Amino acid sequence: MTVVFMLVEVETGRIHDVLEKLKGIEGVKELYAITGPYDIIAKVSAKDMETVKNIVEKIHGIEGIVRTLSSIVLPF
Repeated sequence: MTVVFMLVEVETGRIHDVLEKLKGIEGVKELYAITGPYDIIAKVSAKDMETVKNIVEKIHGIEGIVRTLSSIVLPF
């Protein structure tokens, strides 16, 4: 299982809309509105990196998202 945390910057006034769209994407397991330079943190979980890539591409297609920063969780 591959887990990725994504920080998401959203256009002003669009956080609620983006959160609703993110909720509808399979593989997005947790969502939180946060403070700081990014507006949302999302936990994405998928069976492999190819599936993660597809989820990230869906997220990037959401209107209102300015940019993202992804961090892959490394097993230890």
